[in-house]
Amino acid sequence: MEELLDLRVADPVNAARATFIVLRQGHPLSDPARAADVLPYRLGVSALNGVSGVWMPIIVVPEEYDGPVMHLNARYAPPSLLTTEADDGELRCGDSVADGLLVEQFKIKQDPRVLMPVNLSEVQEIARFGNYGGYMTSRTLQDWVVSRQRAWGTPIPMVLSADGKTAVPLSDDKLPLLQGQEAGTRVACDRLDAGEGSYEADTLDTFFDSAWYYLRYLDPGNQEAVISREAAEKMPVDIYVGGIEHAAVHMFFARFLSYFLCDIGVTHEPEPFRDLIPQGIVRGKTFLDPDGRYVQRSEAVAKGNVFETRDGRPLSVAYEKMSKSKGNGVDPLEVLDKVGVDMARLQLLDSAAPRQAINWEESDLKGLKKWLDRVAWVVSTYVEQRKRLADISKETSVDARSEEKLRENYNFFVRNTSMCLEVLNLHNTALARLQGFTNALRVGSFPFVRFAFVVLKLEPAVLGSSPEAERCVYALVTMMQVFTPYLAAELWAALQSVPAVRAAVSPSCLLTGVPWPQVDPDCEIDFILVTRLPEGPSKGGKVPPTLSCLAQVNDIGCGRVPVPRQQIEHLSVQELIERAMSQEHKDIFEKFEEKGFTCESFSTSIREGFHVTVNVSLRGEVDPREISLILNELQRKWRTSKAKKRVEAEQ
Repeated sequence: MEELLDLRVADPVNAARATFIVLRQGHPLSDPARAADVLPYRLGVSALNGVSGVWMPIIVVPEEYDGPVMHLNARYAPPSLLTTEADDGELRCGDSVADGLLVEQFKIKQDPRVLMPVNLSEVQEIARFGNYGGYMTSRTLQDWVVSRQRAWGTPIPMVLSADGKTAVPLSDDKLPLLQGQEAGTRVACDRLDAGEGSYEADTLDTFFDSAWYYLRYLDPGNQEAVISREAAEKMPVDIYVGGIEHAAVHMFFARFLSYFLCDIGVTHEPEPFRDLIPQGIVRGKTFLDPDGRYVQRSEAVAKGNVFETRDGRPLSVAYEKMSKSKGNGVDPLEVLDKVGVDMARLQLLDSAAPRQAINWEESDLKGLKKWLDRVAWVVSTYVEQRKRLADISKETSVDARSEEKLRENYNFFVRNTSMCLEVLNLHNTALARLQGFTNALRVGSFPFVRFAFVVLKLEPAVLGSSPEAERCVYALVTMMQVFTPYLAAELWAALQSVPAVRAAVSPSCLLTGVPWPQVDPDCEIDFILVTRLPEGPSKGGKVPPTLSCLAQVNDIGCGRVPVPRQQIEHLSVQELIERAMSQEHKDIFEKFEEKGFTCESFSTSIREGFHVTVNVSLRGEVDPREISLILNELQRKWRTSKAKKRVEAEQ
């Protein structure tokens, strides 16, 4: 009988040169009857190295075996000459003394075929052709848990014979098998020779149920099928939001089940989720005494910027996962009672980007409170000015230059906030953009903002008479509802209490029904260039940070340039490529040519009102550090040119 061995390796090239397999006792292929005093031992079966064609012996070692790291209790032997003499006289296999002893004990010989040179692409192609691997996977994730936690697990609809040697599926007319039909209960079953049996005692993990619940949201009342064909057309889910465990485990299993449902025709799309936003854990401030013991928050005394115990011993401070034993937990209900739902929600969203841990600190609320006060000031000033100018037919005149600058600010902040929320999934950066938008509506000078370049003074009367200023205020309140829905609803009610300069900006409905602000047809959007490197390990290791990275794995953002959307959104793929190479991104392509890089293929992606991106795939192995050097050189050149222009303008 042939069976596949789940072997997960960091370097497939070296796996192709392996000569024997090491399993830890407890692996499914090991013999549980073996006593510890007879380990290690050789299994009576061998494993075929699908790349080299060599049959490899399988050695089982004790659980405490001191050798190289194993994943899922299995690994291959180090890929070098099997037995070598070191200076200390000990036998080694690769760098492992323990493996060297196995070679000597079991007299393992090296087959010359494992020395044949092979590269990564060849290993992957051979493995895929043989249908036994050749793809990226997790080091540790396995199938979901099967256990006896029947109280909340998913029952397995199987009936077992009295001796446990025969199992048959429950008949369709008795499905589903629900809670309350306890394991071990005798049940009639004409599929078993004895005419009866008992329910399977093991249960599946609860993830088995929740791995397809998203389908039922689309068709909850369907009693005939999991989901109708019409409802399934709405799949996949746009965004999956969950904690680290959900991102690493639940989504893993949901994809398994989704592929199965697609294979049997229930759905048309194998991937259940388009995008993932994993949430980082919330960490609390933790105090440790000099002996490494945790100290309760109530026992820590602040002395300026440091903390100490009540008896004067110094305390070290760190942020760790909240737990009762560490004394760093925070009661959510107390937080809500103290600062309110909006403020608690705002702090969580502002503290960190997705995937990053959130360090909870109540002092962080001060800056956020100031921002909300500024927003309230802007709205109240607008309302007061509109009341003062109640006769709309006699509006004060507005300055054309100020209107144009306000329009530029509207487009800049609406586009960037929307981009952060809808494309980049960076809610903390979107919040920063809203704070900048608020600053731009205060009395005084506008802050310097990259790509906006807007500096003017805004008087309170402008808020009550300027159509563009009014549009900015309405857009600010509409977008901030993502972060503070209750406060935004109150501010919206205040805005609707006075007549608008332009009635179109103030629909008579709740804030939740207001359309999201849209940029103008002639505003500027980002024209982005992304370099796509060949897949696989690179000589440079990690991809370096770049000017503006709208990147996935093996993608490097090579810059973005603001361009009027009317000039590029309508262009064909070929026209976009030609424009990128001859105008906005000309310098980068010239550097590529100097370095001898060859552009293998191009593709484009367009998000109207947000960006137009040209993706260029480079041929052959390209060190990402070389791309980084090019970008750094061009960035220095850009800064020098900008400084020179500023000096000339001042003269």
